[in-house]
Amino acid sequence: MAEAEGYTFELVPDAPEEGAPNVAVGRDVAVIAAATAGPAVADEVAMLRARHPKLYVIVAAAADDLEDRLACYEAGADDCLAPPFAPREFAAKLAALRRRRAAGDPIPLLAGCVARLDVGALLLRAEGRSRSVTKREADLLVLLARSAGTPVAREDVLRKAWGAAARMTPNSVDVYVGYARRKLELLGADVTIETVRGVGFRLAARTAHATGSVSRSDRSS
Repeated sequence: MAEAEGYTFELVPDAPEEGAPNVAVGRDVAVIAAATAGPAVADEVAMLRARHPKLYVIVAAAADDLEDRLACYEAGADDCLAPPFAPREFAAKLAALRRRRAAGDPIPLLAGCVARLDVGALLLRAEGRSRSVTKREADLLVLLARSAGTPVAREDVLRKAWGAAARMTPNSVDVYVGYARRKLELLGADVTIETVRGVGFRLAARTAHATGSVSRSDRSS
């Protein structure tokens, strides 16, 4: 089915050893097939994500566990599938990826500001500089960007950005907000994440005297 859509495939029996030719070069998608989505698979996902930021990584594990899948997502997997899955569904996922790639320009975090998020490459960009983010941080920033400065509650971050992952709590949101806010600050971005007490978080433009305001907003509500 996928071949009929114009895709080509190369089968690699095992993960390439250090120094071996990198078969992922020039590829758009990597499918990691394993009996279980355990720590070794998460490590392979992280390796692929580090070496190929724009590679779309799918984990196909026949007997997987929720916590293992969450670990793969945290390592940078874009999708997890449990075989057997319909070839038509797999081809549809690849078509969706192709559409996303076609419109894959970095998204502005806030209207009127320079800072942008490259979701595919997991990079924050501003004035020719860039800084990497994790997939969970990127999902958080996308949700805040879509809210266009309107505060987003912790519960909405858990549900809308991360799918209410079992091991994530409202306190986890504060932790990841801190990570993302710090990366924006280190990048020198003109956007920061503000804490709206009793409500949640929102993106806001950094002012010329932003150093003090960013420090204040680093406190949890």
